[in-house]
Amino acid sequence: MAALSISDAMGEPFRLIRERPLWVLLWGAPYAATLAIILPLFAVAFANMPLGEADTLTDAESQAMFGQMMSIQIASMLLNVVQIGAGVMIWAAVNRAVLSGRAPDRWAHFRFSMDELHLLVIGILLVVGLYVGLIVIAILAAVVFGVTAYGSGAAPSAGWVFGLLGVVALTLIAALAMAARTSLIAPASIHLKRLALPEGWRVAKGRTLQLMGLLALVVLIYMAVYLLTAGLIVGVVAAMVTATGAANGPAAEKFGEVLPSTGTIVLWVAIAFLPVSFLLGTFMTIYVAPFAHAFRQLWESASRVSAAGVDPVRSDIATQGPTA
Repeated sequence: MAALSISDAMGEPFRLIRERPLWVLLWGAPYAATLAIILPLFAVAFANMPLGEADTLTDAESQAMFGQMMSIQIASMLLNVVQIGAGVMIWAAVNRAVLSGRAPDRWAHFRFSMDELHLLVIGILLVVGLYVGLIVIAILAAVVFGVTAYGSGAAPSAGWVFGLLGVVALTLIAALAMAARTSLIAPASIHLKRLALPEGWRVAKGRTLQLMGLLALVVLIYMAVYLLTAGLIVGVVAAMVTATGAANGPAAEKFGEVLPSTGTIVLWVAIAFLPVSFLLGTFMTIYVAPFAHAFRQLWESASRVSAAGVDPVRSDIATQGPTA
C-alpha cells in the first residue's frame, strides 16, 4: 500500500513557512490588501452613525446614511469577489510550491493559467455538492422524523430525539469523510494540469480514515492560530477605540467620535500590512499544504509501479505494494 505519513504531511506547512517566508507573505498580501481597503471604508460609513437612539437623525441624514451604507455594501461585495479570485490563485500557488518540493520561483508560484480555472471549478463543485447533500439529508431526516415521531399524535419519545441526534452526527461524519476523500483532487489537478476529478478521487482510495484524521488536525491547528490572531487583533482595535473614546469623553454622540480618525486608521493599516499579510499567508499554507504533501507522497509511492506499465492512479493501486 502506498505510504502516507500524517506527521510528515502536517509538518509540510511549517517547513514551507520556515524555508520560504517571503512566499507566505506574498500569498497573504491579496487578502491583506482587501482588508486595507475595506476597513477605512467602514470607518467612514459608521462615522456619522449616532451613539444611542437613531431617532436623533433627521430624515435627510437617515437617507444619506442609508445611501452611504449601500455604497459600502456594494464595494464590500465586489471586494469579496476579488477575495475569491485571490483565494483560488493562492490555493494554486501553495499546491505548486509543495508539489515542486519548495523549488525556487521568482513569482512565488503565482500563475494566470488554466490551473486556477480548474481549482475554481473544483471549489464550486465541492461546495455546491456538500451543501446540496446536507440539505437533502436534512430534509429527509426531518420528514422521516416528523412522520414517524408525530404520526401517532403523541409527543416524540427520548429515543426519537437521540435517534435524530445520531443522524446529525452520522451526517457530519459523512461530510468529513467526503471532504477528506476529495481533498486530493486539487493537488492532482495542479500536478496533471487538467481537471483531475477521477484521479484525485482514486489516489485517495483506502486512505479515507487517514485523510479524515489529517483534516481534523488541520482544522484544529488552523482554528488555534486563527483564534489567537483574532484575539490579538480585537484587543488592539478595542484598545484604540477605548483610548479614543476616553479622549473624547462621555459627550461623544457619534461613532466617529469614539473611532480613531481615518488618517490614524490608514496609518495603522499601513503599519500592519506586512505582518497581517504574513499571518493570512500562514493560514492558507496551514490549510492547503498538508493535502498537497499527502498527494505527493501517495503519487510518488504509486508511481513506482509505472515502470511496469501500470497506471499510478488505477483503482486497484491502493491494494498493491510498491515495486522497485
